[in-house]
Amino acid sequence: MPLSILRYALISTVLLFGFSIRATDGVAYGDFWEHSAVLRSLLTAPNTHSHPLFATFAAHAFLSPYTFAVAGFAKAFHASNIDALLLTGLFNFLLLVFGLLGFCKFASKEESWLGASYALICMLFLWGSNPWGYSGFLHYSQTADVLPYPSTFALGITFVGLWLQQRALTDNKIRLTLVVYFFYCLVLLTHPLTAIFFTCALIGQSWCTPEKQRNRAVLLTILGLVGALCLATQWPYFSIIDLFAGAGSVYHPENRSMYVDVLSRIWPTLVALPLIAWAFRNKRGQAVLLTILMLCGVYVYGGITEKYSFGRVISIIMILLQILIGVGAARLELRATRKIAVLKISIPLILFTTLIHFSLPWLTSTTTRALTVFNSVRLGRPISNQISYKDLLFLKDYISDDSVVLSDLDTSWIVPSIRGKVIGALHPQAFVPDQRQRFDDVNLFFTNTTSDTQRLWLAEKYQAQYLLLNKGTTKNYAELKQLFIIKRLATIVYDSEHYVLLKLPLL
Repeated sequence: MPLSILRYALISTVLLFGFSIRATDGVAYGDFWEHSAVLRSLLTAPNTHSHPLFATFAAHAFLSPYTFAVAGFAKAFHASNIDALLLTGLFNFLLLVFGLLGFCKFASKEESWLGASYALICMLFLWGSNPWGYSGFLHYSQTADVLPYPSTFALGITFVGLWLQQRALTDNKIRLTLVVYFFYCLVLLTHPLTAIFFTCALIGQSWCTPEKQRNRAVLLTILGLVGALCLATQWPYFSIIDLFAGAGSVYHPENRSMYVDVLSRIWPTLVALPLIAWAFRNKRGQAVLLTILMLCGVYVYGGITEKYSFGRVISIIMILLQILIGVGAARLELRATRKIAVLKISIPLILFTTLIHFSLPWLTSTTTRALTVFNSVRLGRPISNQISYKDLLFLKDYISDDSVVLSDLDTSWIVPSIRGKVIGALHPQAFVPDQRQRFDDVNLFFTNTTSDTQRLWLAEKYQAQYLLLNKGTTKNYAELKQLFIIKRLATIVYDSEHYVLLKLPLL
């Protein structure tokens, strides 16, 4: 086996082991709980159009083909929604590794294995201080957390699709082209922001074909994009047109940070940019550079129009630059090893030694944890330590899937992943017109200055069936508990060190 293949396999394996232990340590946050709630709604009520978080009939942008696939996996292996997401994250990493190799073959065929090794390292570590903690950003400090997200799956599929498109254009294979635009449709429905990258890359790829093939390639690209978009409009669980036309605007404010402290976050990649000089003279490299240029236009557009969600393409811009840098580093190594033979052995040896040195402290525990995960799957036991949610598992014994639970926003973010519906959510909801009002009402309920009359009115407004008080996040939980007990509007059904659950039968 050539050393370049062995190197990529070894780096990928070590990273997979590292991510496996971090992905199953039971610490989850952010978007994970929304994806988990959507997955749970598919597992419990797949034929309804009820919102996964709220007791209302509304679409949800995460009800994508990806989520349906994860739900199918969960049913096949009798896994919970949380465990299924965690395991899917490991599959997504393998898909990303495979897709990255394919994309490196598309970008520069000669150094694909070696380039993929350097590109993977650059994607994970070539970042400045405080990099963005959003899905789609693959710096090492958060990669394990975002692996289960649709953005990771979409990026892997996009890489594979662009590799197949290069083969389709080279060999004139229509069947491969159909597969590519089927992938494009999946990405469009799964993670529209990644679809922007897919769109730009397909255009750049077709434009940079030889002149004799260019007109045909551009025409096929236009037809393929239009056809895939038409197919995506038939998805029954949310409207991709409505999402683009205005429903997605609720995401813009929380993405403003895409334009804050940019240089401090990306400067290592900028310092390494001279390594991409090869791409300006390479036809395939030019296609990637054209893609980056178009994505930069999208990024600037988002800043000028204050549609900050478009700023998320900076993650793709960085990944593409890091891939080009990785290929450039591979070319540099190959050139050096041709001139100095001893480097052919010494460079891989130094890299392997460094990798093993940094891996040894956690390699044993990671292997043990991986075996534990495998055994848990085989025996149908939870694969994670449940640190973030084990104290909420009691909800399964006391409430139903459709029960409306009134709780603070932090606790409400996790509740639908266990059981029940909530009133407000931490993150914007694209197809829920009153989502901002719900957010404000929950905060109002738990504000110290809110009157008892207002609180009772808010509970009745949303027909709350249960009041869940988190003793750790709700400072006035004792006061709220007494309010409903004294007025005989609730009965305590569960009381522990961390939570109090009250049933509101009279509201």
